Amino acid sequence: LKDYIAVGFDVDHCLVRYNLPEYMPIVYKSLVEVLVKERAYSEEILDFDKKKQDFIYNGLFIDVTKGLILKLGENNLILRAFRAFT
Repeated sequence: LKDYIAVGFDVDHCLVRYNLPEYMPIVYKSLVEVLVKERAYSEEILDFDKKKQDFIYNGLFIDVTKGLILKLGENNLILRAFRAFT
């Protein structure tokens, strides 16, 4: 991820069919492993439970340089925000 400015996952308008219940845990695990190993996030985020599944399904923006995680709603309204480090 260090070579990219942004990474996006958009499964709404694509040419392949995704199995979201299988796909999203893989995406989540890949992201949190980087956050835990390289950004010193707490290991408790490694568990992928129903609450986290609902959180990441739509409108999630992660800025690993600034340590920001934003949950966006309609019209890019910020619904929840987290800052992991300063």
